[in-house]
Amino acid sequence: MVKIRRPSAPPVYLVTATGDAVGAGRLGGPSDVRDGENCKAVVAMFDAKVERILASQALTDATATCAVPVLAAPVDLEGDGVQHALVHGQLARKGFRSWFTLRGDSLVAGASERWEDVP
Repeated sequence: MVKIRRPSAPPVYLVTATGDAVGAGRLGGPSDVRDGENCKAVVAMFDAKVERILASQALTDATATCAVPVLAAPVDLEGDGVQHALVHGQLARKGFRSWFTLRGDSLVAGASERWEDVP
């Protein structure tokens, strides 16, 4: 989870989460299961009190590779005040990297790449 302060607006939180059909990642579920089609991952933006989801995006590349998503602190790449967040992960020789732009209360998917076999 990363808290993002915004000019002239309340802060928001970015969160990544994983889960699967057998309950990994849920309270009382197994600690972790990384098994093919069971892998699911998402990035979401929450309000300042972490009570309401403002926007979310499925992380299809994380799901395809079963890599646990890691959220990097957002940065202003162009110096225009717009924040960009990187979500990445790797599991064995598979991995992914996806960029998201924070526009108001929305997440806009940007460049993404996935690798299936790291040399």
